[in-house]
Amino acid sequence: MENRLPENCILDKGITGCGATRLAITNDRSTLIAAPTVNLIKNKMQEHPDLLGVYGDVSNQEITDYLKTHDRWKIMATYDAVPRVVDVAGAEIYSKAFLLVDEYHRLLFDYSFRHSAIAGLLKQAPRFASKTFLSATPIEQEFLLDELQGIPQVKIIWPSAEPMQVRL
Repeated sequence: MENRLPENCILDKGITGCGATRLAITNDRSTLIAAPTVNLIKNKMQEHPDLLGVYGDVSNQEITDYLKTHDRWKIMATYDAVPRVVDVAGAEIYSKAFLLVDEYHRLLFDYSFRHSAIAGLLKQAPRFASKTFLSATPIEQEFLLDELQGIPQVKIIWPSAEPMQVRL
């Protein structure tokens, strides 16, 4: 069985909690995961001790030390920390690491008040040879940011998933 997410696409995982981010953390490839919040990173770091979380005051030296001591990188950074990770890692990260933009719908929702963080991430993403924009909350084509237009969209269909019925 394949232990990798589809790449170079926008991936609608269909349901939350299905293990897509966990797969990116535990598979055999170097991965940089862009996450919208520090709490999401801290949560995953508790589950995965070999995961480096980059946010706030995590130093460039800590990033450098991690990169030097790990053959397979597993780094989860806030959207605004991604350019810093790239700067520290150097250009080899574009070919060595898979970029997973987790909760990509937040790019649109947060754009107005986190413009520089979103713009920095969107500037870096096209440079990665392998990347995926992931969410269980897909954005309709007409509302996608310009930088995401033209990227193929893939939807996971879960045969046993039951549609949610919302009652007011």
